[in-house]
Amino acid sequence: MPKTIHAASTARGLSLHGYVGDYVVMLAWSLDRALTTLHAGLAGFSIERTPPQGSAQTLLNTLDFAAGITANTDIREAARQAKPSTQSPFQKFRWIDYPSQLVPGAYRYVVTAMYFTDPHDPAKLVAGVSAEVTVTLGDTLAPNFDLAFTRGFISSQAYAREFDNAAFRPADRSQYLFATAPFEPQYAWCGRRARVVLFDFLRAALKDRAAGRNVTLDAFVYDVDEPDFVEALKEFGTGLRLFLDDSEEKPKGKPAEPKADRANAVKALGLHDGNLRRGHFRRFAHDKVLIRRDDGKPTAVLAGSANYSIRGLYVQSNSVVVVSEPGVAQAYADAFESAFAAAQGQEEKAALAAPLSREWVKFQQPNLPQFGVSFAPHGDGEFALNAVAKALNRAEKNVVFALMSQGGGAAQEALANVTKKPGVYIAGTVQTGSFAVKLMASGQNGSVASYMALERTVPEPFREELNVGMGGGANAGQVIHHKFVVVDFNGAEPTVFFGSSNLASGGEASNGDNLMAVYDKEIATMFAIEGMQLNDHYAFRDKASKGTAAAPFALQGPGAKTPWYAGYYEPGAKHYLEMRSLIG
Repeated sequence: MPKTIHAASTARGLSLHGYVGDYVVMLAWSLDRALTTLHAGLAGFSIERTPPQGSAQTLLNTLDFAAGITANTDIREAARQAKPSTQSPFQKFRWIDYPSQLVPGAYRYVVTAMYFTDPHDPAKLVAGVSAEVTVTLGDTLAPNFDLAFTRGFISSQAYAREFDNAAFRPADRSQYLFATAPFEPQYAWCGRRARVVLFDFLRAALKDRAAGRNVTLDAFVYDVDEPDFVEALKEFGTGLRLFLDDSEEKPKGKPAEPKADRANAVKALGLHDGNLRRGHFRRFAHDKVLIRRDDGKPTAVLAGSANYSIRGLYVQSNSVVVVSEPGVAQAYADAFESAFAAAQGQEEKAALAAPLSREWVKFQQPNLPQFGVSFAPHGDGEFALNAVAKALNRAEKNVVFALMSQGGGAAQEALANVTKKPGVYIAGTVQTGSFAVKLMASGQNGSVASYMALERTVPEPFREELNVGMGGGANAGQVIHHKFVVVDFNGAEPTVFFGSSNLASGGEASNGDNLMAVYDKEIATMFAIEGMQLNDHYAFRDKASKGTAAAPFALQGPGAKTPWYAGYYEPGAKHYLEMRSLIG
């Protein structure tokens, strides 16, 4: 299958680009300004998708020019009545599309400018210029480097429509290993391809082990309560070695991943003392890592930001990556051995004495993207963060990020500074008790949106959502759990930093963590799309939460004094920088 991860075309003033993510496509386009005033003005854009199997489909838009949905409308019926974008066009110059099925192959997209023909009637539209691109989903990554994401949108209109806000675990939290079959549809939807990659990694190892091969597993685990994951670990029997965090500094009170889960995991796995270590470094054993060994030799590793928990896989936004290369697996195995072999309470001392703590382990091979790995803790908490800061300081086009929290150190300082850099488009999400969505550009203060599920007074056409964020009672906890920063994903030096590290100096000095630095356009693009769709999601929710019955969230009709597209043509404005960053 030919790989097409980025495609572009131009047709009579409409320039269209398509970027590929983890079974998701980001479309971005520009339109000559002279074409915005044709007929009675630009109404928006329609989008048509043709999948590898099946006929062309016009993407739907729930928003309309009129308040067509009331508080008494069944939202599921409303979703079925969403209008095609030829009638309710998207009033944006960018759209991110999630095909409903994970079907690999070529996807054709056609974007068409739609125009009002009557200055008083938004229902009368006519199609204008179109442009099209074809991109390939599936089999688009560098061989042996499989990156995937969770969906992270359990608090969303999509989950409310799809599952009617169904529970994602039993109400009785004392059940540690429960039957997951009743929750399988939610888990498949929420875990998306990250769940597939994780369990494929485990199943492949277990299949080979069952066939008589000497396959074993080493695991760094921070939080663990996903029943199917625990059951899979049990199948390794004596072929499993586990390093489980035992820090007393974990959140107190009623966290969504209670400390009791650690004891429950040990009890459920029934590990012999020789195969189990419970420990931490100065603060946390914060890695989330699985290392496969064949005949004792490391052959593949699974890492990322996702904990092996219900929240980690099905509530939070997270990444998972599998690198099937012995040299990379060996580096992770060395970090594991350092901690596992250390005397109780001496994990930090052993780690700091190891060469891995003082250098980036770099890889540049034909079957891998160019990347390096840093293993914390470090004697100097800024050691790895200086590389992040250096990349941020050279940003020329765009910076996209998603962080669980903001902390101190070189990376966070550089991130704050780059938001003031003229000409650089910024899209980021940070959760810090309350949730902030920051869209900053050219020294301007960006919009700030609080994290909240839509509940209580919900504007039309939206419905109450499941609250799993901060302040969500028994379901409370982090929602954004990512730890990544992308610099110039479509520029000359695309770079992304990601892993278990929170990119703060305190964690880098005190935690057992790993941080990848990847210098590759495909991988950087995948993370950029992930970051931008998170940014879109929470900015949209903020707008929806501020709607009222008198002024619902709706499309702008013809004749507006300041048309919806004005910011795309104002140099220095947020949308202008976005369009120029993505289109050039």
